[in-house]
Amino acid sequence: MPDTAENDDQGPTYPTVVRQARNNMRKFVNCVVLTRVGSFYELYFEQAVEYGPLLNLKVAQKKSKAGLPSVPMAGFPFFQLDRFLKILVQDLNKYVAISEEFVNDPSSKVKSGGLMFDRRVTRIVTPGTLIDEKFMKPDENNFLLAVQPLRYLDDSQNAGDQVEKLEGSATASALDSVCVGLAWLDLSTGDFFTQSTKLGLLASSLARIGAKEVIVSDGLEQPIRQAISDMLEHDRRLLTNHAA
Repeated sequence: MPDTAENDDQGPTYPTVVRQARNNMRKFVNCVVLTRVGSFYELYFEQAVEYGPLLNLKVAQKKSKAGLPSVPMAGFPFFQLDRFLKILVQDLNKYVAISEEFVNDPSSKVKSGGLMFDRRVTRIVTPGTLIDEKFMKPDENNFLLAVQPLRYLDDSQNAGDQVEKLEGSATASALDSVCVGLAWLDLSTGDFFTQSTKLGLLASSLARIGAKEVIVSDGLEQPIRQAISDMLEHDRRLLTNHAA
């Protein structure tokens, strides 16, 4: 899953909306953060500079408090969210965190120092979890695939023993012999499949399954991770690290 980190903004005291957006960018560091502000979704700071032109959005400068530099920003009307989600997630292979706007009740308003609104991430969208019908092709699945080395390669040798041997000299033939388990799911239909194969045959399985996103464990051994990453890079498939 996209990395998160609890870390309030310790830098300049930006306006409330900008500060809330910056805090969410720091919590969801691998995501493009879309922040709801009234009738718009907005991007700020470096994300506005990087993705504004790719989305054909004008990058403006939001005035900050006296003595602070202006903040780059770009935005679009809320009713165009689906259009820009498609570009970011399907076309650019990005994670997107959607931060919605919530009215603070009297108690929350007091606790927050008088803030009218709270903005917090309610949804993270990735290529493998974008399942809205409007984005789906009727003749094509949207698979999310997990890859994990199997515990037992055969009746006498386990994957952990073999991987330890790979750490010293990860030859192509040794890597190819590692047995891996595959599990893939289409969240929109509920279709679920499993299969075991060898790492040397994984590329053909990936091409056949056509997963939009592939998940591996953070603890996966580096030689195996690199081999999988190399396979996916050619087809521009997204590799997601999942905390074990």
